[in-house]
Amino acid sequence: MSTSGFFPAELSDFEYLMYRDDSPQYPMSFCLETRLSGQFDRETFERALRSALDRHLLLQATVTSRWNQCHWSHHPIIDLPLDWNLSPSAPPAKPAQIIISQVPGIKIWVRKSGDEFLVVWQFHHACCDGIGSLQFIGDVFAHYGIETAEEAQTRPTLQDLSPELLKQRGDLISTGKGVSSSSLSLRTLIRRFRRLVGRKTMPLAIPPRELKTETRPLMLTHILDRTTLKLLNRFASKSDVNLNSLILREMFLTLRNWNDTYQGLKKNQWSRLGMPLNKRMPQHRGIPACNMVSMMFFPRTAADCDDVEELLQGIQQQTIRTLHNRLGNLLLAGIHRVRKVPGLLPLLLRSKRPFTTAILANVGEVRKHLGGEFPHIKGRCVAGNVVLEHVGGVAPIRNGTRVAVSLGVYGRQLVVNMNCDQYYLSHSQSEQLLKLFVSRLESLSEEKSQPDDPKKECPLPNRPLQNGL
Repeated sequence: MSTSGFFPAELSDFEYLMYRDDSPQYPMSFCLETRLSGQFDRETFERALRSALDRHLLLQATVTSRWNQCHWSHHPIIDLPLDWNLSPSAPPAKPAQIIISQVPGIKIWVRKSGDEFLVVWQFHHACCDGIGSLQFIGDVFAHYGIETAEEAQTRPTLQDLSPELLKQRGDLISTGKGVSSSSLSLRTLIRRFRRLVGRKTMPLAIPPRELKTETRPLMLTHILDRTTLKLLNRFASKSDVNLNSLILREMFLTLRNWNDTYQGLKKNQWSRLGMPLNKRMPQHRGIPACNMVSMMFFPRTAADCDDVEELLQGIQQQTIRTLHNRLGNLLLAGIHRVRKVPGLLPLLLRSKRPFTTAILANVGEVRKHLGGEFPHIKGRCVAGNVVLEHVGGVAPIRNGTRVAVSLGVYGRQLVVNMNCDQYYLSHSQSEQLLKLFVSRLESLSEEKSQPDDPKKECPLPNRPLQNGL
């Protein structure tokens, strides 16, 4: 794909945030895992990977910084950033900070995991968001499936891409329904951004632990089966909310219980959940992998969590208001203004004050975001001689935000992934937190296990919510 007319390209406000917030201890990169069954061929995979990279320009780019200006520069990948080792003694994938000013923001590991292949993908968040990463991974396996499918087998189809749309990736402040008369002014957005930065947010409480080096997985995973997912949707429908609002409520209650257990709570202490918001619109169909994301913020006190039904309805109403005006642009508007003052954003980012207690990202149906169309078996994509048995990832965490949770539906199951700050929570404590959250979801499904009207559907927001995976 031609790069003419795009490079050099100025970093968008969100890209600039991810670039400046990157550090060795808290890298602004995220990982996804795909597990494959079948006969996975290395040479074909490498050809597919090169073909996909040629279609997604920001994954063959580095950041050039001069004075207060930062631009993307074309950086063709000669040697694939691929670590392929199927030996039983192969070391696990070891993601680390990607220096985006020196190398493109992608790394890949392939390992053998029992009878399956494990592919670990690492993306720098300045290059793409969670949906962009899924789009790229789907593109790779679409290329792979086209080449390896047998004669009578249905082949995947590639997504048509329009690289010129990348020029619109930063034009988010005026997109969506925010152009209506009910829109908030930029001044109002800036004022609310100041309140976001200034309001003291309660971090996740830290239980007593023995400080030691320990082996940890890239993420903790729990899978809720198809029946549980259906029952959760039924519970949300009976409450006249969408599943996303229900999950947000359960996360608030999980955080409240956790903090109350380990540090005690004052009723006026604020918790704040950050939820990535997908800003892709119909006119962006075909845009290559990039960041088209903002953030919704849900602040609640411990007292707000006393009435669980009122908490649920309040979250639902806030979601609706956000999607019908420009509140979803709060983060971007603030960065846009702060960025005009040289050195101010890096100064703000050095603060250890948490902007959010936790991040909760929900990409919804994963298969819809994979680049290309795939035949599937029970909701799992078939790419020629392999089946994508599992797809999951988790958002990065920054200093002060000690936990991130990412959810997505794949293979007709709800995949819940968690990433905890290793400097504060041990592996076993992280597992405990995940178990506390998941048990709340499972208890809701058990509560609403009686038959219900199958024709009644859960109300959905007007625009899909996503992670930053």
